[in-house]
Amino acid sequence: LSSLKLKDNLIIGSIISTYGPKIAMIISALAMGLTSTIVPEMSSLVAKNDLKQANAKLCSALNIIFAIALPITVGIVVLSNPVYSFFYNQNGAQYGGFILKFIVPVNVISCIKITLCMAMQGLKKTKAVCTATITGIIVNILLDVPLMYLFYYLGAGQHCYIGAMISTVIGQSICIVIILISLRKSFNFR
Repeated sequence: LSSLKLKDNLIIGSIISTYGPKIAMIISALAMGLTSTIVPEMSSLVAKNDLKQANAKLCSALNIIFAIALPITVGIVVLSNPVYSFFYNQNGAQYGGFILKFIVPVNVISCIKITLCMAMQGLKKTKAVCTATITGIIVNILLDVPLMYLFYYLGAGQHCYIGAMISTVIGQSICIVIILISLRKSFNFR
């Protein structure tokens, strides 16, 4: 699939699997640290059958993610080359900034998914979390290679890994939708 040299492939693989996610974890740590305190409160409210307040807590958790993670994500995407170079000097700089533009937004979707999964587990809906997660993983696995080939044949060439990132977004989005449907059915969340 790749017309790159082995060294370039190793650099791209390192950026995708190690360097890029480390930068993206800055966003996750901020968002998840602030939202994880809301989930126990939400569970307590559901136990008291105060679904309106529990709904408000879940909405505020998601709003925190949007208020913190989205602006930071936009900033990192816009300044991806300088951000990557700041953390890793010139180690893979020719690919790092470009790859970072895709890894960081995928991470925001992961934050939303993790927050919803924590909420569902706090509400003792572990089966729904497992079903949604397994479904998302299966979709991701089924779409990974076909989307990589699609991007390769569409002329992305050395950037065919974008197809794998898009399959991750699709899989996680499906997981989020399943969890939201389950929340709505079980607890009338909106």
